[in-house]
Amino acid sequence: MEHLYNPRFFWHLPACFQRLVYKAILLLFFSASTVNAQWIRKADELNKRAEGNNVIYQNKFYVFGGFGDNPVIESKNEVYDIATNKWKALAPFPAGKEITHQGVVLVDDNVWHIGGRSVDGHGPVSSQVIIYNITTDTWSNGPDLIDPATGEKFPIGGGGYGLVGRTIHVFGGFGPTICEDQSKLHLTLDVDKYLSDPLNTTWENKSAPMPIPRNHLSYVVLGGKIYALGGQFKHDCLAVDQKYCPVYDPVTNTWRRLTDIPVQRSHAEASTFAMDGKIFLVAGQGASNHTQNTTYQFSPQSNNGSGSWTNLSTYKLPGSFLGLSSKVAGSSFIITNGALDNYANERKETYSFQVKRSNARTLAFSVPCTSRTLAAGTSSVFSNLLYCIEDTAPYLVTSNAGWLKIMKNASGNVNLNGTNVEVSISTLGLAAGSYTGTIKATGLSTGSTASFCVNLQVTSGASNSLITDIHTNSSGIYEQSQLHVNSLYYSDRTYVITSVPEFLLDAPFIKTPNNDKKNNSSSVLTFSLMQDATVYAAYDPRATTLPEWLQGWQPITEKLGTNEPGINTLLLYSKDYPAGSVTIGGNLRSPATGSASNYIIIVKAKDAASSLRTAAVKWFLRETGYEKTPAEKQAGMKPLLYPNPVTDHIQIELADIRKQISGIQIMEPDGSVRNIVRTNIQFSEEGCKIQLSGLALQPGLHFIVMHLTNGETEIARIITR
Repeated sequence: MEHLYNPRFFWHLPACFQRLVYKAILLLFFSASTVNAQWIRKADELNKRAEGNNVIYQNKFYVFGGFGDNPVIESKNEVYDIATNKWKALAPFPAGKEITHQGVVLVDDNVWHIGGRSVDGHGPVSSQVIIYNITTDTWSNGPDLIDPATGEKFPIGGGGYGLVGRTIHVFGGFGPTICEDQSKLHLTLDVDKYLSDPLNTTWENKSAPMPIPRNHLSYVVLGGKIYALGGQFKHDCLAVDQKYCPVYDPVTNTWRRLTDIPVQRSHAEASTFAMDGKIFLVAGQGASNHTQNTTYQFSPQSNNGSGSWTNLSTYKLPGSFLGLSSKVAGSSFIITNGALDNYANERKETYSFQVKRSNARTLAFSVPCTSRTLAAGTSSVFSNLLYCIEDTAPYLVTSNAGWLKIMKNASGNVNLNGTNVEVSISTLGLAAGSYTGTIKATGLSTGSTASFCVNLQVTSGASNSLITDIHTNSSGIYEQSQLHVNSLYYSDRTYVITSVPEFLLDAPFIKTPNNDKKNNSSSVLTFSLMQDATVYAAYDPRATTLPEWLQGWQPITEKLGTNEPGINTLLLYSKDYPAGSVTIGGNLRSPATGSASNYIIIVKAKDAASSLRTAAVKWFLRETGYEKTPAEKQAGMKPLLYPNPVTDHIQIELADIRKQISGIQIMEPDGSVRNIVRTNIQFSEEGCKIQLSGLALQPGLHFIVMHLTNGETEIARIITR
C-alpha cells in the first residue's frame, strides 16, 4: 500500500489506474474525517472558560461566567457576532457578585442570572439574582430567591430554569447546601408584575416541585412546557449522573416522566437547546465523570408522546467536552469554550456547523378549549399561551364572536417561550343561554393556524338588578359588571382584579374609564338602587387627600387586588344608601390629591339577616334605656310576649292601636330569616294580638320582627328550649 504514496510509482501507472488510485485516496481521506469535516474553526473567545452560561439575542451569542482556571470564577463576559466572526468584551460581573452554577433566563433584552455558587468553585450556594441588560451593557439587582413560606432567602444552584410566557420558573438544583438536592420549592415570578411593582412582587411557591430532585440538569422550554434532562445527585458528595427526562406542564401543574436519555448526562445545561420542534443535548459529563463528544436529539412527539432519543453522529464534536456552550442561531450551530477531555483544561476555541433548518412555523395554544360561566351584563378576562415550536414567527390573532375580544398581544412575534394572548368575554346584551366562540392565530410568514374554543354559559343577570339607570356627564364609558377575580375593572384598560374580599364576590359594580382619573366635577356618575344597599368606592392608595364626596365614607380593612402598574391594591370605603338615586363626584374633586388612577363603585344589598341584626340591636338598646324617645320613656311601650321561654306556641300583644302590621319575620339563631304568613292577628281598640304556632323553632335565641305600616319595626326576643 505504501507504493501508492510513492510519486515515481504513481506516475508510471497507466492513466486509468492513476484515476482509480486518486479516487481511492480521496475516499480514504474523507471517510476517515467525515465526523469532523463540517465543523469550521472560528475566532477564539477572548477568555478561556468552562461551565459558563449563554443566550442568543439578535443573532449574537452572549457568554457569561464559568471557570477560567477551576475553581476560580471567570468574571469577564463576552459576545460573539456570528455575522462578523468577532468576539467583544461585555461588562464584567459586578464586584462581589461573581457567580457560577447560576441559571440564565432571557427576558426581552435582559439576561436574568438566578442563584448559583459564589466566591469560587468551592463557595456557598447563593440566593442572589442579578440582571444584565444587553442594550445598555449594565447590571442591576433582581429579587433574591426566597422560601415564600418563611420569607427567608433560599439559595439554589445548578437547578432548572425556564421562561413560559412571562413567568420565570426555578426548580430542582442543590441548596441550601451543596450536597442537598432540593425538592421543596418550584418558584415562579410574574415578570411583568415585578417590573411594574418590584417592591411588592416576589417569588411564589405554588407549582409542583420536580420529582427525583437533582442538580446540573439541562432545561428547555418547548411547546408551552419545561423539559428537565439528566443531571446528577449530590454534587460535591460522590455525585452520580442520571438519565431522567421529565416534563412540566404549567396548565395542569403536573410533571410527567418521559423516555430516559440513553446514557447518563450532566454538565450540559449550557449546551442544550430546542430547534425545529426537537431538543438537542450536546456534549456534557457521562459515566465515571468522562467528557463527551456526542449530540443527542430528543423528539417529544414520538413514542405516543413519551419521546425518543437519537444519537446524531453527523454532529459528532471536534473534541470531547463538558461544560460546553452551544446554541443554534439561524443556520449556524455554534459551540465554544468548555473543558476539553478533563476539568482542568478550559478552552476558548469556537466552531460552527451549518445546519438545514425547517421552514415550517407551527403555532399552537396551551389550552385547546376553555369554558366560562358568567351572569348577563358582566365581563371577564383570561389568557392562553400561544407558542411556535420551530423558531420565532410573526402572527395575528382574531375572534369570530362579538362577545369575545382580544385585549392584549393580538399581533406580534411569538417564540418558543410563548406569548400570553389576553381575551375578554363580555355578556352585555346577551340573553341567558349557551354560546361558542373561536380564537384563531395565523402565522403571517407561512399561513399556519392554531385556534382554541371558548364555551360560554350566560346565566340570568338578576344579581345585578340592584343597580339601574347609570348616567354620566363624561364621554367615557361607565358600565355595570360583576366583581370576581380576573374581572376587567376599567372600561378603557385591560387591568384585572386579582383578589376580592369574600363578602364582595360576585357583587355588581360599575366599571369606570381610567381616563377620567383627573375629573374634578362634583357630579360625574349617578345611578339608582333598587333597594337599601352599601356602596363601596375602590380608591387609589396613593391618594394623600380624599375628594369631598368620599370624605364622609367609612374606610374598611379589606382591599381589592389588581395588576395595575404602579399599584397592586385599591382601598375600600363604604357608605349606606337607601333605595333611590346615588351621585358620585369626580376622582380628583377638591380637595383630592395624590390619586393617579380612577375609582370603581361596588354595590352590596343589605341582606335581611344583616338588617334584622341591626334592628335587634337597636331594640335591645331601647329596652335597656338607650335611644328612647321622650314618649317612649313615658309610656314604656314594648311588645308583650308570653310564654317566654316558649316551645311551639307564641302570643304577642302590641298596645298601640296605631301600629298596624304589614309583615312578620323570624330570625333564627344561625342568622337565617323566614317569613311568617299573616294569620291569627286580632285587632281591637287596645291594639292587636298575634297568635303564632307550629313554628318548629330551633333551640336558642330568636328575634320576631314585625314590620308596621307606618314604616317602623317592632322586635320581640324569644328563647326556645
